[in-house]
Amino acid sequence: MKQPKMMMKKTASLFGWEDSYFGGYERVVYDHPFVHIPPTIGFDYNSFPRGLSVYTADKLCRIFLLKVSKSIAHEFTKDMTVETIRTPMGDPVTFYAINKKRQKLCLDVLIDSGDELCNMFREYKSFLKDVDFFIEKEENKKKDNKEKSPMGTPDSEEHVVVSKEEMEAMTEELKKVQINVPEWQLTKGSVSGRLKERTQFIVMDKYTKPCVFKPNEVRMGNALVSLLDISFEPKEDIIENLICGKMSPHKVAEIPAGNTHVYHKVEQDVSTRPFSICVLGDESGSMRGGCASKQNELFKVLYYAFSQILPPQKMFFYGHSGGSTPEIRIYHELYNPNFEHTIERQMKNSYEENYDGPVIENVYERVRKQTSDNIIFISISDGAPAGRGYGGQKAIDEMKRVIEKCKRDGFVTLGVGLYYGRVREIYNYHTVVNSTDLVKNVSSLINRVVKTEFKD
Repeated sequence: MKQPKMMMKKTASLFGWEDSYFGGYERVVYDHPFVHIPPTIGFDYNSFPRGLSVYTADKLCRIFLLKVSKSIAHEFTKDMTVETIRTPMGDPVTFYAINKKRQKLCLDVLIDSGDELCNMFREYKSFLKDVDFFIEKEENKKKDNKEKSPMGTPDSEEHVVVSKEEMEAMTEELKKVQINVPEWQLTKGSVSGRLKERTQFIVMDKYTKPCVFKPNEVRMGNALVSLLDISFEPKEDIIENLICGKMSPHKVAEIPAGNTHVYHKVEQDVSTRPFSICVLGDESGSMRGGCASKQNELFKVLYYAFSQILPPQKMFFYGHSGGSTPEIRIYHELYNPNFEHTIERQMKNSYEENYDGPVIENVYERVRKQTSDNIIFISISDGAPAGRGYGGQKAIDEMKRVIEKCKRDGFVTLGVGLYYGRVREIYNYHTVVNSTDLVKNVSSLINRVVKTEFKD
């Protein structure tokens, strides 16, 4: 899916309820039970309204399909067209595309139905009517495929009449959409379920001597500081001619003349709201070699740079791996401020699996016990979450839910992909780095988050 572009929306209420994390339609979507859709049903979109994350936009589409399937499935599947595309390997995939006019008609029906979610559908109407919904065909039309376009290029849409039997079959497929309570919801207070409960924190052993920052790491650290648009220095301005406040000495002579506007006050504005930084590194087996050393370098650059901006108690550095259960390695935190004496352990650790979802949730809870600051949380990895009995799209969806949960508490996650582009599908804020663009990409990403989340 292409990276969504932001669309501006007008706030309907006086107090901005629609945009609030503690109310609003995003909260309605987030709190709605998870909706399971069959693997043959899918959707795609290129943009979504301001305020929705990747997770909540996907969930909104699922809720829409759920409501359609319960009352007007037969209308939704009318007038479908057959389309065929080819995968990058050249394999044809044929599916039924939902007719846009029918899609809009069903959306209007839901809006006018008086359903408890009708106002939410009205709010996101412009988004939902443009989403591409489709149902994949199960049969393999080998004969037709021979006449298609050359391998590696998309095939054109087939404007063919869908038979009544096919339409009824697709209607029945749509009716399989249902509310499903996954295992992660069954464990109270936890998104990641049992894996979260079995996660272990390990304080890294200290070396006697601190690490030595290489000249290249010092250079990149200083470059990163120079590129960061962060300032905690308050800006002051004096407002004169007030009838209350502090006395303005040069106005004393005006009091006998009856002037009562002889006071002033000092207004302060902090350009950047205070925050702490937390860094989490992927120490799974796929990181062995170049990615592990690049990550170790990035850890040192971030520590060197932020140690010039933040005190040690506002920095947190962790790594994670594990065999059958997650393991979180502590390099630096409030009660173990040992980064320079522990970071070299990162290259000597065992590199096994990466249980991103439960690890992020555990790190969030541990950091929250040490500070109430807003947090810039940088998650570094070279691949999707994967472990023993853990992985695939289900693990990615779980990870999105964890990230969304943390963001609601001022714990804003940035995904840094080491030669890995799929971070775009998981994180709202993301970048991909290699050996040449590390400082530029990371500084640009941090500046964007600070400007969006932590500036008044």
